[in-house]
Amino acid sequence: MANAAHTEPAFTLVELLAVIGTLGILAGLLLPVFNNAKMAAKKIQCINNQREMSKTWLMYADDNNQVVAGNGRFYPPSVDAPGWVQGAFYYEPNTNLDNLLNPKLAQFASYIKDAKIYKCPTDRKDHIIPETGAVVPRVRSYAMNSFLGYRGEYDSRLSTGHRIFQSLAQLSAVSPSDIFLIQDVNPDSICWPFFGNYMNGEVFFNFPNASHRSGGVISFTDGHVEYHRWQDSRTFKPAKQGLPEYGLVDYHAHSHGSTTNQDLKWQRRHSTVAIAR
Repeated sequence: MANAAHTEPAFTLVELLAVIGTLGILAGLLLPVFNNAKMAAKKIQCINNQREMSKTWLMYADDNNQVVAGNGRFYPPSVDAPGWVQGAFYYEPNTNLDNLLNPKLAQFASYIKDAKIYKCPTDRKDHIIPETGAVVPRVRSYAMNSFLGYRGEYDSRLSTGHRIFQSLAQLSAVSPSDIFLIQDVNPDSICWPFFGNYMNGEVFFNFPNASHRSGGVISFTDGHVEYHRWQDSRTFKPAKQGLPEYGLVDYHAHSHGSTTNQDLKWQRRHSTVAIAR
């Protein structure tokens, strides 16, 4: 007598749809967790980048009789006036790694050999040069406080009634933990090696980066690095100032008013001190 046919149990259509729905719910629950972990990892990498740069800044000063690394315009790049780095994003395709890694141009180059240190992991891969509209890779995300080591004629748009620190000894007279050293910059605002702050007006010269969940990473002259979350939406979502001929968002006019902005007050408070009269 032949055995009766044996049939394996199978999913019904309703059961299959229930499984698919459950997997979809799980994916929806886990995706924010993965995104948060990814963003946290990028913030940690940015902190590590700035920790390396702040350590280099202190080492450079120790190796040069307490004189801090040069900062300023440095355009066009020249071996006659080396700075911590060189290059300007507004005028040129600042893709030349010599501006970061050539010791004759960049004072940090003898200490930092990896160009990746200068790039925030949240930064866009490409940069549009406002002057020409050309799209090029960007090699630097960070800028240094303009009141540290500025060389040459000071930018007339910034206050000259405040101290420009040229040595660690000068900084020791204030509180080094309160003076910011380097911060990552809004990709549409970065240009010179320096980060400018108007000390006598409620105007943005440069916009800070806000890609780390509406905040940025900032190092200080005592060597510590911290994450700072911006409070005003005008800081982390600045109004557009366009260059219609290139279809660009551009903040290189360095005159973006933002009255009563607490983030601007924070920036000024941590930039420098007034010269005693």
